Amino acid sequence: MSDTRREARRLRSEEWFNNPAHPDN
Repeated sequence: MSDTRREARRLRSEEWFNNPAHPDN
C-alpha cells in the first residue's frame, strides 16, 4: 500500500508542475 501511495503522490506532483495555475505553491 505504501508503494501505491508514493506513486499517487508523484503523479500529483507532476500534475502540479505541469499545471501553470496550481493553488498550492
